[in-house]
Parts: sequence; structure tokens; C-alpha cells
Amino acid sequence: MQYQYIENLWRLAINQYDYIGNASEGNVVEGAAKCNNERIGESGYTGWIDLYAWATGNDPTVCNTGAIDFSKAVDWGTNPISNGGDQPNLWRTLETSEWLYIFYFRHNADKLFALATVNEVPGCVILPDDWQLPEEMKFVPSTSKKLTWETNCYINNTTDANNYTDNTYTKTQWETMERAGAVFLPVTGSRAGTTVTFLELPHLSPLAAYWAINTAAGYIGYLAFDGIYLCPAYLVKASDLGYYYGYAVRLVTEPSEEPEEAIDQISHNPSPLTAKRIANGHLYIHHGNQTFNAQGTRVK
Repeated sequence: MQYQYIENLWRLAINQYDYIGNASEGNVVEGAAKCNNERIGESGYTGWIDLYAWATGNDPTVCNTGAIDFSKAVDWGTNPISNGGDQPNLWRTLETSEWLYIFYFRHNADKLFALATVNEVPGCVILPDDWQLPEEMKFVPSTSKKLTWETNCYINNTTDANNYTDNTYTKTQWETMERAGAVFLPVTGSRAGTTVTFLELPHLSPLAAYWAINTAAGYIGYLAFDGIYLCPAYLVKASDLGYYYGYAVRLVTEPSEEPEEAIDQISHNPSPLTAKRIANGHLYIHHGNQTFNAQGTRVK
């Protein structure tokens, strides 16, 4: 999710591996010299930013440490996204429970994600429930490389090395993976005030942090990974976390109805149990023979 202050314009990154970064670190966005999160809110700055304080969809250039007012929290997805329908409220930010579901609770969750490098950008790949690996492509879950679940995080205790090389894809190879439904979360760094960093103690490997939107009063959360650990649901009191730090945002949208093939796969299961499912990048909740999207609207 990227924002241009001078035009009050929002857009989705052109490529899944794009990020803004800062001038000293460089980035892969076209026109990199004009893109720098360290110039957030700077008068006359015509470039883009992509690191925001928590829930600042109505004021994305906030850059201070003042007290947070939860009653004024605004999801970034409430804005019209210029290349995402250009209408308000078509998109939203995931909650920590949904990040946790993707990485831990769904069936075979530990086989459906991996640290990776795409077009020379480190990050994390997420696969859909019904994943089928394209011919001549490779995918190695990071859990098979000693990334193991411990309490509330995946941690690799066997090495201090950077594990973003578990999978490496060229731009062309990633286009094949993306067409098959794979999603990539690039390492975007983090911002403290007007300082952007890509490395953080203790591991000093590239760091990513993606905000979550939560309804629990006084709590905020985010997904974080740095090549050694991956924590899908940091949910902490605002007083214990710099909510004014700049983290990345990944938005999702809801389909009007679930694809027929996905519906067919569950229509013969009369179980009254409630379950969640990801299909084509969308989250669905199944209760008996009924299916709802993540907004609670019945689609079957």
C-alpha cells in the first residue's frame, strides 16, 4: 500500500516485491530517487511512502509519539485505491487472528509459507489452500528448514544466518508462481520518526513488519519476520509498542461471491463445525452448509 501526499493519492504496489525504502538503502520502485519514507510529510515531496503509524488511514503522514486515540483509528482500506477500484471501502487490513490463521491454524499451514527472495528482494511467500506447484518450479516450506513453532512464533534455533535463501525466484519465475496464486510480502523495513532501517537486533537480518487492525480496546498488533523468526500475531498493549512506528500495510478485498469450484468442494460436507478457508486470496468462513465472506455476508 503506497501513498503520495502531494496528490492525496493511494495505490497498490505495481509488483508484489516493490517497496519504497529510503535513499540510502535503495529500492526496486521505478523512479527510486523520488521515493523515500524518510521524507514523510515533507512539504513539496512528490514521491511515495509505504510505512505508516498504526491505523492512520485518514492521516498517513503522522510522524510523532503523541498519545493514541483509538476512537479515531482508521483502516487504510477505507480510502479509494487508484488502481484497486478507485472507490472507498473496497479494501481492508487483516486482523491478527487472520494472520495467525494463515500461518498457523489453517490445514497444512506450516507447508504453505516460506521465506524467500523474489527479484533480489527478501520476503515471505504465502500459498493458497488449494496450491498446486507449477511445472518446473520449486517451493521449500521454511518449516522444513528448521523453522519451528514455539509458543507464538516460528523460530529457527539452528542458525544465525539469513534464511531468505530458502527459495529464490527471478522476476519471470515469480510471474509463474503469482499466476498460480502465490502471494509475496517483501521486506519493507520500519520507520522510527524519519529514520528508516532494514536491520534490527539481535539478528541483523532484513526485517519486515505489517500492521494488523484489531477491535480489542487498547491493543494493536502486527506480523513480523526477519529471516530467523516469523511472528504472525504480535498483539500487545499500545503502551508497550511504538504504534507511531512506521510499518507496511497489506490490504485484502472481499469477492462478491466464492468461486463455484471452491463452493463445490464443501457443498457435500454437512458438518455443523465452523471452519475458515482461503481461496484465490480471499478468506471464507464455513458453518455447516453455509459460507460467509470475512465481512459476514453470506455467499452460499
